[in-house]
Amino acid sequence: IFRKKYTDAFTARLQTENADIRLFTYVFCGLLLMMILFSLSTFLQGRNKEFLYYAWYALFLGTMLFTKQYYYNHSFERNFFFEAYMDFVLQALGICFFMAFMIRFLETKKDFPFLHKLYVYGIIFLTVVILLYSYIHFSPIDYYWEYVLENFITKNALVIMIIVFLVYAVKNWRHKLLRYLFWGNLLFLIFSSLSLLSILGNRKLQLPGILNNSLILYEVGLLIELIFFLMGLTYKNRTQLIEQTR
Repeated sequence: IFRKKYTDAFTARLQTENADIRLFTYVFCGLLLMMILFSLSTFLQGRNKEFLYYAWYALFLGTMLFTKQYYYNHSFERNFFFEAYMDFVLQALGICFFMAFMIRFLETKKDFPFLHKLYVYGIIFLTVVILLYSYIHFSPIDYYWEYVLENFITKNALVIMIIVFLVYAVKNWRHKLLRYLFWGNLLFLIFSSLSLLSILGNRKLQLPGILNNSLILYEVGLLIELIFFLMGLTYKNRTQLIEQTR
């Protein structure tokens, strides 16, 4: 409880106490924007639909991350709607498009039938989750089930999917493109698991600096995965160029 004349100062302190976290998030969102433009330009040049899917993935994830920081500590209706519902929906939609991208980027139907089934079932699973999550959110059903569906069922299922991909990649280690994706997914799994533990435990993990923030841990994992994806993309483009030349 404080006097009315201190309201503005208190609000300003809330907005600036996590300035380093906000700066990191905005820079990362800028990188995702660059990836959107890069993916769209690549799509327009070669009409490769996988880059269109990646653009949607980066758009949904970037929107989710940007709005979480932009709305931080703002008490108005659309912020509550975003934090309670829309952020998870944006994340799930982004992952759906990422799986669609992986299907075409790896040509899973032809080269990796198991991964093709894994990603197709993953897209179906997330579609059902979004519909069920929306029904629970806009119905009088207890919030507990919404929380369980988001943080226990869905996120643990996604972690299991990543582990399955990692095991499959190890078994097919001779495919160099899978190796790049393996290291990206492995490091993303580590950081996203730390982020999830921080959320479920409702406490900080005693990590240095801004890494104590669960959102930053998730963003670092995404950033590392993005780096390895670009390395894999470079390798694939170089391989295709050599094949075309031959």
